[in-house]
Amino acid sequence: MVKGVLMAAVALLALTLSGCQELIGQNQGASSAGLEIVRSAELGTKWQMKQVRLKISPGQKLEVLLRLSEKDEVDGYFFVEKGSGIDFAIAGRTQVYRSPAGAKENAGTGSDRFSFTATREQGDTYTLTLDNPAGEGTTAVPVFLEVIYPVTGSLYVPVIDK
Repeated sequence: MVKGVLMAAVALLALTLSGCQELIGQNQGASSAGLEIVRSAELGTKWQMKQVRLKISPGQKLEVLLRLSEKDEVDGYFFVEKGSGIDFAIAGRTQVYRSPAGAKENAGTGSDRFSFTATREQGDTYTLTLDNPAGEGTTAVPVFLEVIYPVTGSLYVPVIDK
């Protein structure tokens, strides 16, 4: 019991100090460079939805953290608004999902839907990784991401520095 409380406190401290920002309804608009919270809403009493627009630079890998409880269900999708595709993956302790690669090398995927259920084996923190595989000389890729998850969960994105 004490070990569990200590581990939870360490995890919370690590999230606080790692430069993550919780996405909440009051942070509408641009809250950091390359991040715009388009919409945040509660869907009934059990679900919430976040719509986020992210700008991912060439070669940049952006990780969105999702804290869940066992048996929590998640649904969402993303699409690249302009430019080439991205690589997208979801992982707990191991990889849960990966979008199929694009037809061309370094093309990534232009859009995809995802859905999964949190399990004890995968842990309580899931990482949604958006990776812009584009090479030098290309521009940042704007990506729209929507995630629907239980109100008991939390969604975090790293603070992006210019």
